[in-house]
Amino acid sequence: MTIKQLLEMPVGKENRTGGFQLIIKTARRILEKEGKYVQGVVFTDETGDIDGDVSLPRFIPLQRTQGIHITVCWLQPTGEGKKLYVEQWQPLTKVGEPDNFKYRPDWGPEDSEAMEWAQARREEVKGKCRHGVVCAMIQSGINIHELDRYKELVNKFVEFIVTGQ
Repeated sequence: MTIKQLLEMPVGKENRTGGFQLIIKTARRILEKEGKYVQGVVFTDETGDIDGDVSLPRFIPLQRTQGIHITVCWLQPTGEGKKLYVEQWQPLTKVGEPDNFKYRPDWGPEDSEAMEWAQARREEVKGKCRHGVVCAMIQSGINIHELDRYKELVNKFVEFIVTGQ
């Protein structure tokens, strides 16, 4: 199904086709609505563009140029026309091929890609905090050559900043 065909569908009618694929042209911010995460996007294909909202099972954002395989969606009215709301979908790993192993509506902690992504973000934040703590220690007059003695203290500060405990 193309965007041109989608725009011909009636507003509010649920589309449960065998699925179709669209590419994300623009990924916008994520909002929490009714206990769900919803990310605003602009979809594109060879027939045009359409604004859309995508239901996310967890706070893991979609990215620009990412392709998704849509299985359940419907059109919603907006002031400027129609918007596509996507309820069920899967990311594409190769052009035209849904990857049933990386995304499921019941995404749980056993999913390694999601966990790796979250762990990488945590390590990135910890690294930035560690940088700030060490800079503050140096500014306070601690000799840069003595920082090895303070590693445990730095790590405690970083943990406190990140977790609040």
